[in-house]
Amino acid sequence: MTEDPLDVLFEEEKVDEKMIKQIIGEILVNYVRLSQDGGIFPLPEFDNLNRFQKLLIYLLAKKALYVRQLVVNELTPPSEIRKNTGLPMGTVNPSLRQLERDRLVKSDLGRYKIPNYALNKIKTQFQVAEVYK
Repeated sequence: MTEDPLDVLFEEEKVDEKMIKQIIGEILVNYVRLSQDGGIFPLPEFDNLNRFQKLLIYLLAKKALYVRQLVVNELTPPSEIRKNTGLPMGTVNPSLRQLERDRLVKSDLGRYKIPNYALNKIKTQFQVAEVYK
């Protein structure tokens, strides 16, 4: 019986979901805690992040809540981000647009999320602390 060379690419559990959870968890663990009711609670280290990093962490936290089915939608309006990060609106909107130009976030009708294709790039940037110093 011949083994299919593609078998090494497949796993029992959904690979994409498993990888998404792993990447998000690795990034968020030092910056926030999440609650079963959909709350996002920044840890002290969150305050040391720059504006771009705070936006990415907040949107990753929303993605984590969405993946766990604790929120209905991961798309997040800038007003919610401002309210929960403490960043001024005059900072949030231009920074989100910059992150969108850099393909780290995606917008849909004025609401933002982190697309799955950006997760590895974001993880790498946090590992080497290169997110818009």
